[in-house]
Amino acid sequence: MIKNRKKYSIYFSWLIVFLPFLVYTLAETAAVWREHDVSMLLFSLLISLVSLFPIQMRQSTLVPFHGVSLAVFLHYGFFSEFLITQLAVLIIMLKTIKTKGDLFRLPLNSLMFGITSASAAAVFYLSGGVTGEVASSAVTAQALPVLLYVFTFYVLNHLILYLIKRLFVGYSRPRFFDDALKWEAISVLFVFPFGVILALLYASVGVTAIVLIGLPLLSAAAVSKTYYSSRTLNDLLKQISEFGQEMNTLGDEDVIVQRFSDTCRELFGCDEMIMYDPANDASGKLHITYIQQFAERPARNECEIDSVSRNVCRAGEPLCFGTKTERDHLGKDIFRTDIQSVLSVPAVRNQQVTGVITLLSVKKNQYSASDLMLLEILANYLTIAVQNVRHLKNIREESTRCGLTNLYNFRYFEQLLLNDFHQADKSYAIILLDLDYFKSVNDSFGHHAGNAVLKQVADVLEDNVGSEGVIARYGGEEFVILIPDCRTDRAAAAAEKLRAELANQLFFVTEDLAAHDGATVRLTASFGIAGNTAEDDHPISVLRNADRAMYLGAKNKGRNKVSTFGA
Repeated sequence: MIKNRKKYSIYFSWLIVFLPFLVYTLAETAAVWREHDVSMLLFSLLISLVSLFPIQMRQSTLVPFHGVSLAVFLHYGFFSEFLITQLAVLIIMLKTIKTKGDLFRLPLNSLMFGITSASAAAVFYLSGGVTGEVASSAVTAQALPVLLYVFTFYVLNHLILYLIKRLFVGYSRPRFFDDALKWEAISVLFVFPFGVILALLYASVGVTAIVLIGLPLLSAAAVSKTYYSSRTLNDLLKQISEFGQEMNTLGDEDVIVQRFSDTCRELFGCDEMIMYDPANDASGKLHITYIQQFAERPARNECEIDSVSRNVCRAGEPLCFGTKTERDHLGKDIFRTDIQSVLSVPAVRNQQVTGVITLLSVKKNQYSASDLMLLEILANYLTIAVQNVRHLKNIREESTRCGLTNLYNFRYFEQLLLNDFHQADKSYAIILLDLDYFKSVNDSFGHHAGNAVLKQVADVLEDNVGSEGVIARYGGEEFVILIPDCRTDRAAAAAEKLRAELANQLFFVTEDLAAHDGATVRLTASFGIAGNTAEDDHPISVLRNADRAMYLGAKNKGRNKVSTFGA
């Protein structure tokens, strides 16, 4: 990345060197352009079109404006070639520059191609070349100067690019003989004959040559663009299909979202991605669930919802904007001032909008219609993958949780003991408790009221134990608590606190068999404590010891007590 100080030096050099020379060149070529106005206009049109519509070849593009400028040089000399080349540079830069930070590339490329044009022309003239004589015999006689001109132009152009990478961009060791040089060498094999043929044909038939050469060239560019656009789209669809298959293998929602984020960055070149979920009610409101910024940027206000995403959620249709002004009609724009392109699509499942995905870019016209289609496909894959993960998570929760109290069930508790606490080096304590005389609650108020009391007991246990232990419903009105890294004396103190808390708690029942409007009941519980005091204590044996302590030491001795096994 080029620092601002170096950018300013480029602008300064362009102002003091390029602009004066441009004014001088316009004065020098004015007579030629007036005399050959139709030819120069058609040459300008041709070089503009070939700059706008390059020929696509595999993963590279061929911009044959050098062939047009070569023909102009051979006929009208250096100054006309300089102007026509600068026109091509201007068009290419206006097409490719998408951010204000890249504007320096216009003066940089103007200077670079100005230097290469002047240097190549000097080599041509010094080697005996003469412009304005473009008969076939003259071109044959000037074969060496023409070859030296083309060679100087391409080699010097690549050398300047190499120096820019090293001195301005900051590459430590850029390669001079890289793939770009190889591609330029291959392109010369096309551009050089094209320029010579255009020059010879123009000398023979005049401006008709520009049309005869230009139409096939532009047709080839159109065909190649259509072909490679289709091929690129097919490759992207294949990549997205592979992404969908990968989503089905991932079992963690956070991993799925991160993989989706990385794929969006790779495919669409976005600078920021925001994911929204709609509210569960019918209000249509959105809340942010995920933000990914791919560059160092100021933190975003997560309370603000942008108008683009809000409209996408409301209408259920995607929106794409290439510039800031295109979205002015949507009202207040909360995006940062440097954000230009916005692509926002709904994630739809069963004809319902389940989310909104919005991509932002500081570049203008970053997203195309095909990008919109591809992001919609990705969003559907994401929706299905996330819903599948959540569904599996719910199934696991249902299989490990008590449906009434939402505590873990005994099957989960037992597996936890056997899998994680079978090793002798892990100390733990088990608290088993049974509600005293709970049958009287069912007999007096009904089983529905009894279930309500069990839920309230579970709430008391969770409030007091918290994250220090694992609570499960043992069965009926019995509950069990596992406390890791805990001795039996500390577990007994915790059980005593729980016993007092339950004894002092008022439990509310709403369904009364005696036809009362409601009532409160009090309950007590008996507690048994056991720990793995011996190295060969099996977890299930420790659980049974807690059960013995509860019945023999608490239930049989009056209830509402805490008893420790072996004490």
